Amino acid sequence: MCPKPGITLNITATASLALPSAVSVAPRVQSHRSQRSASFGRRCPQYGQGIVSPALGPGRVAGASVYSTLISIIEGHKRRGIRQVNLQLAAIQPFGRLDHNGLKGALLLFLGFSAQALSAGLGPYAHLVVNDSPGTPRDGVRVTYLGTNGYQFEFRGHALLVDPYFSRVNLLSVALNSRIQPDIARIAEGMRHLAPKADAILVTHGHFDHLLDVPIVMSKTQARLVASASAITLVRQLPDAGAPSGDAVSAGDVRLIGPWKIRVLPATHDRLFGKVPFDQHEARGPGPPQRPADWICGEPLAFLIEIGGQRIYIDSGGTTAQWPPHEQVDLAILGVALPDSRVRLLGALERLEPRYILPSHQDNFFRPLDAGFQFGLLTDFSRVRRDCERENRGHLILLDYFRPWTLPRK
Repeated sequence: MCPKPGITLNITATASLALPSAVSVAPRVQSHRSQRSASFGRRCPQYGQGIVSPALGPGRVAGASVYSTLISIIEGHKRRGIRQVNLQLAAIQPFGRLDHNGLKGALLLFLGFSAQALSAGLGPYAHLVVNDSPGTPRDGVRVTYLGTNGYQFEFRGHALLVDPYFSRVNLLSVALNSRIQPDIARIAEGMRHLAPKADAILVTHGHFDHLLDVPIVMSKTQARLVASASAITLVRQLPDAGAPSGDAVSAGDVRLIGPWKIRVLPATHDRLFGKVPFDQHEARGPGPPQRPADWICGEPLAFLIEIGGQRIYIDSGGTTAQWPPHEQVDLAILGVALPDSRVRLLGALERLEPRYILPSHQDNFFRPLDAGFQFGLLTDFSRVRRDCERENRGHLILLDYFRPWTLPRK
């Protein structure tokens, strides 16, 4: 008997995952668990198809089901003490066969729903979490983590922001490419932790989880936007965006803004399932961006920030096609959300020789900030930690949301 769409399925970590057929895989001997997944798909086609599927037309993807292909992800998390995954299917309609865009949406849904049960918080790594105590000297740069890849840097009454994002658009809207907009209430709550004014906002690339909230934060903090030309174009297409102060930059540029020296560096973006998400370099049309896919990646950037004799490197991830410069820094903030950036991590640390290493963009950014920090399902902090400790390169730290930490001087 098949469960009806819309109910909650309690699925153990070794059982089938009720998502549509999607991913092509090499022929293999199916395990008992995969056979259970296939059996479920055959008996309940409204949730997906079995392991073997007939040839499909152009633009379609044939092969095994998501619930059988991605079972290894679930199994890989059993060591974290996972025993059960709760998937709420109320919003999921029968997908049938998926084209490539539908496949991406289905995979995002799977990963997001699974992350609610599979991902841990900062508790197991509490000894790595740093923040200022009442007696902490404030003579260095004060760093506040805003979630996703967002940061505030403060120094002697001046503030600089990077990728501020508080709206935390839900996973379903992204997977279905629905209309999205900034969440005014969440932005207001997040901005309670910011300085009232900022000298500039640096944006690493144009995806919604980096740029969506920037126009509102600009208007509230009177900050100057420093971003790629494509990101500036997206912002200027918004009604009442107030972006005449946008400063389009590219790799090699240097900006002196207040006490901050900002060097713009080349970067790349990690691939998700083999492709950079929304990998366009020009806006899709003259109208304002309304859906997640409209917030295109554009030209990814990294930044080297110099202030008060301290140097901070920040990116949002990347690939081995582009490395940071061979320059020693005090703090390296490196995106590690996806496998590409983790492969690149050790090489980046060799070049930067940081005193402190802060892995970034590894929280589940589909959850509201007030729900607390939770690692994203595709992150692998245990590997990041092992690599850093094995190479003994810098002091590995973590930051919790809105808990400032002052970068010590040498």
